[in-house]
Amino acid sequence: MYAINLFAFSAGIIVLLFMPQLPGWPLLGIAIGISLFVFLPGKWCIAGLLALGFLFACWRAELQLADRLDPHLEKQDLRIVGVVQGLPRSSGSTLRFDFRPQKAWLDEQQVPVPQHIKLSWYETQQHLEPGQQWQFVVRLKRPHGTQNPGGFDYEGWLFRQSVGASGYVRAARLQSAFQASAAAVLDKLRFDLSHKLQGILQQQEAGGIVLALVLGDRSLISDAQWQRLRQAGIVHLVAISGLHIGLLAAAGFWLGRFLSVSIQYIVVSS
Repeated sequence: MYAINLFAFSAGIIVLLFMPQLPGWPLLGIAIGISLFVFLPGKWCIAGLLALGFLFACWRAELQLADRLDPHLEKQDLRIVGVVQGLPRSSGSTLRFDFRPQKAWLDEQQVPVPQHIKLSWYETQQHLEPGQQWQFVVRLKRPHGTQNPGGFDYEGWLFRQSVGASGYVRAARLQSAFQASAAAVLDKLRFDLSHKLQGILQQQEAGGIVLALVLGDRSLISDAQWQRLRQAGIVHLVAISGLHIGLLAAAGFWLGRFLSVSIQYIVVSS
């Protein structure tokens, strides 16, 4: 019964994904009414869970859409202070990285900005590391993508990544070498491991694939390799590499635990 309830709740979330826009209050009112069926037994409870999943998805989508750049702040010189997140990606003289703003100003007046933005830093040889606190002068824009049929839905991808704005750096000043937090420590660990592995794997043809599978760092995968992955139909293996590594780690843990218990039992029995 638990599996059926979980499936019903998940199905309610999926329903929203097929809608072209968030529902208005008439439909939300109906969903709220049906969600009260969760207190009733049998099929009525399943219908209530379906509506509850739908309402949960609507709530999360509303929160995400609310955390977007104010249109009046687009193409303005904003001064922001925040922390570098994730793994910065370098391509020639261009750096691309995720940034978590802590404060932002427009003409010395503090203004709200999204919690997660993507920045590009052109014509620079600067070395960025996760956890560093920087003060940037940036120009931002709201998320948007092309509408070519069959093309990559860049705006949808930004939405799934919880990105509220993107832009580029015009001026910069380092504030702090490292700001400790749980997320920053994990990002720094990934960053250090990535650099060590790059030194080992950079001469290997499949080095970029290994790095992507182990750490989710796809920066060393060449265009030719991406093309071969698409032709083989296995791009998804790189996209969900973290899940694969987690499954292998869990399998290794339980296998090791089983062998350890078995050996102890044999030693004690003998």
